[in-house]
Amino acid sequence: MESTIKINCEKENKINNNNNITDYSLNDSFNNILEKWEFKLRKNKSLYILLQNNSDFIENKKFQNAPYHVLDNDIKRTKIYETKDFPNFQEKLKKILLFYCEYNSIQYKQGMNEIMTIFLSFKFKESSIELYKIYNCFNLFMDYFLINFYKGKDISSLNSCYSIFDLLLKYHEPEIYNKLTISFITPVIYATNWLLTYLSNKNTIVISYVIFNFLINEMDKTMVFFFMYCIIKI
Repeated sequence: MESTIKINCEKENKINNNNNITDYSLNDSFNNILEKWEFKLRKNKSLYILLQNNSDFIENKKFQNAPYHVLDNDIKRTKIYETKDFPNFQEKLKKILLFYCEYNSIQYKQGMNEIMTIFLSFKFKESSIELYKIYNCFNLFMDYFLINFYKGKDISSLNSCYSIFDLLLKYHEPEIYNKLTISFITPVIYATNWLLTYLSNKNTIVISYVIFNFLINEMDKTMVFFFMYCIIKI
């Protein structure tokens, strides 16, 4: 029997004849959710090379001459969901992150592990899901939402996000904004991990599923600021 996530949000599942996904519901099998996410993310790319039916390509890939110590340390600290088979989860997490970095010619950075864990947890909830599907969805998600944060050493994208959130807070919550400003508490202090992990580093797996599902359905890069605002508001 397939595993399902049963979380009812504001809108019901509606997929029309054009395959437009407009739902916020997660009342579905993990495999179906992953396929919906990939379809939605891929619609925004005119040309994108994805792995096709080839999980072994990831599993058997050999990596040489790469600085693994940061990744190794991060994996040890990564929250692991839905399984007690920690060694297997950690091994797959490392392989798929190394593959992603090499395939996209970027260096591993802290935060990737937290995002990948959300996608990889699908595999451990529903074992029939192929690893290449996990990779494809993660790859597309990173490319659309987060690639500017992780590509190269330029932090201008992060700085821009800090400024946007600062203005958002100043406009909607001037009292909170003033208290933080007077205390010299800037977004760079408290919001960096929120942005780099899209809030997955501190949330439960269920809340992360809901947030990711909402973001992918909307395909709106600004929504993360409003989720961050909600955290501050609470």
